[in-house]
Formats: sequence, structure tokens, C-alpha cells
Amino acid sequence: LSWVKRFRREAKTQASIIHPNSVRLIDSGYTEEGAGYLVMELLQGRELSEELRAQIRLPLDTACTIAQQVLAALHQAHRVGVVHRDLKPSNIFLCAGDVICAKVLDYGLAKVESTNILDSLTKAGTIVGTPAYMSPEQIMGQAISPATDLYALGAVFYEMLAGKPPFTGRQPMDLLVQHLRIPVPSLTRARPDLSCAPQVQRIIEALMAKEASGRPASATAAGELFGALMDQVRGSVGDSTAVGVDAVELHGETAVGVPGVTDEATASEVAAIVDDATALGVPAMDDEATALGVPAIRDLAAPSWSRQPPAPA
Repeated sequence: LSWVKRFRREAKTQASIIHPNSVRLIDSGYTEEGAGYLVMELLQGRELSEELRAQIRLPLDTACTIAQQVLAALHQAHRVGVVHRDLKPSNIFLCAGDVICAKVLDYGLAKVESTNILDSLTKAGTIVGTPAYMSPEQIMGQAISPATDLYALGAVFYEMLAGKPPFTGRQPMDLLVQHLRIPVPSLTRARPDLSCAPQVQRIIEALMAKEASGRPASATAAGELFGALMDQVRGSVGDSTAVGVDAVELHGETAVGVPGVTDEATASEVAAIVDDATALGVPAMDDEATALGVPAIRDLAAPSWSRQPPAPA
């Protein structure tokens, strides 16, 4: 029964998000054997993860455009009460064509902030997501919010420019500790050629603030940061002052920084976190985990919610 509930939830969640930068659900239902299926919009192109393997690093204007389009999709999702919570390069699709068109994929792990849709299918204290892009509140099994997606986008934006995620490690626990304790690395070493590097760094740090209250207040507010940055990159801003995170609405008083965070996690810090981390709750995590185990079908008109699983013979 659990997988049926999850399947219905994913179908309803996906259908509620109608935006040019989100993959469109065409139909859903069950086969005669009782297997659930989703019929998705047919996309031509490749995932951002594949693009990064081919190009390693993207130009700043390309990365900004992709980020802005993803934020537009997230704005719509958040507006209808959906938090993606597994945003990563393999869940961002770049459509083939002369103009950049990014689409957000796979709302299979999404949390719906509406009790009439979500029936306690995800529980507090459970880790859900991909370690390289997980926010501190996800790691600690705390309440998530739209700010959780902004954190993940900050990590993705960093990777688009640097060619690797901000935090790397051999084991998932290594990544989790860094997300909890370590400031976002500087882009200067990875991209000494990057124009407006201080402004870019400030945006990433704002998106990846350790406390959710320190991040931009919404996807729209985050989009304004990228818009200001693009104006400066294109030379349309008269002075060369940094793009300021206080220029947009923030959840809290400070946009960046966590007091007492050191540049490196010592072994004792890591041990303390691991000892505490019965808070982490899940001993094994799959980096590519999907909630359903039902392959998404990205083929090609209105969802049919009246379909039910066939009755047992």
C-alpha cells in the first residue's frame, strides 16, 4: 500500500506544478498487472550532469541563466506548497536548441506542505536527498522549507562554475559533516578567470547559509540576486559595487556566515557529530535514491486521477 500512496502522491505533485521550466506530466495510471506508470513530456537534450561531464565548467552567463530558470520553476512549485528537496544536476534537464531552456525533473522525493495531499508519507527525523546537495536541516532531520531547495541550488550553481560540488568526500558522512560545519569554499582557486568573483561568491554563500533563516526569503528573491549579477556582467550597471545580498528580502538579519565555524572540521568535531548523529537517522543512503522505484516515462494530455490499481484476481 505504501508504494501506491507514494505513486499517487508523486503524480498529484507533478500535476500541480505547471511551468515552462518544469517537466510536464501528461498522464498516469496502472497497468493491468497493477504496476503504476507516469507519462511525462518528451524532452530532447541532456541532463545538466551530462553537460558538466562534457564541459566541466560552464560560462558564468550560462550558469546564471540556468539558475534563473530553475528558480522560476521552484517559485511555482513553492507557490503550490511543494518543496523538491532533491535538486541536483541529474534532476535539471537542458533542452536541445539554440536558446537555453532548463527544466526541473523528478519530484519523486518532493514534500507537499499540505496535509490533504501528503498523508504522513515522509517522517521527521528521516534523511531524504542526495548528500552532495543536502541542506543542514535535511541532514539533521529537521523541518524543511523552500529555503532547502535554495541551498541545493547554491551547491548546483557552485558546481556549474567550479566543475565539482562545493563539498566532496569518499563517504556520505564526510559530505554531511562538511555541510554542517564547513564554510563554502572560495571559487577563486577553481575559477581564477571568473569575472565578478566576489559577487558570485556572495550569492553562493547567501544561498548556502547554514541556517535556513539566513537564505533569501524566496525563489523570487534569489532570482533578483542573479538578475543583478547578470546586469553587472553585461556591463549595464554603472558602478562596480558588489551585488549585495541585503538588496533582497532575507529570512533573517544576516545572509551569510555561521559563528564559530572553522575552515576545517577536526577529527574530534567529526566524531562528535557522528556520536550525536543518531540525529541523522538513516544508516545507508543511495545518492540516486528515488522514493518510488517506478521508472519515470518521459514520453508524451490530461492526467487521469480516477484510475485505480486493478483489483486482485
